[in-house]
Amino acid sequence: MPFSLDKQLEADSLFVTSYDDIQIRVMNDARYVWVLLVPEIADMTELHDLSPDKQQILLQLAASIGAGIKTTPMPNLPAITKINTALIGNIVSQLHLHIVGRHPDDAAWPAPVWGMGSAIKLDENATNHRRQLIHKIMDAFQEN
Repeated sequence: MPFSLDKQLEADSLFVTSYDDIQIRVMNDARYVWVLLVPEIADMTELHDLSPDKQQILLQLAASIGAGIKTTPMPNLPAITKINTALIGNIVSQLHLHIVGRHPDDAAWPAPVWGMGSAIKLDENATNHRRQLIHKIMDAFQEN
């Protein structure tokens, strides 16, 4: 069976790029700098379902994106002071990894971001900034 992105992930996020068959998406929520990594492999639900090599790539990519989010200022957002990285999958079972930039003034702090209020859609400017951020991080990742 070929890979197909879960409809909820597709509705809630925007595609930015892919790396080694892992989609890199941003959540369409202006309240957070929030990235999703989705391995493009059919019927994956758990990290341990991936090969060890793919696990390593996914986790290295998550660490690099988290570091980039934490160290790169974003217009109209406070400095990120904490990165939350999670593989939950209770509602959407398709394997996906969340990387969320957090700060003490965000809408959910200190609680988890899931289920806290309603998403505020990214405007065109914020979407462009997040895409630029991801591309900048990926350029640095691929150089290493």
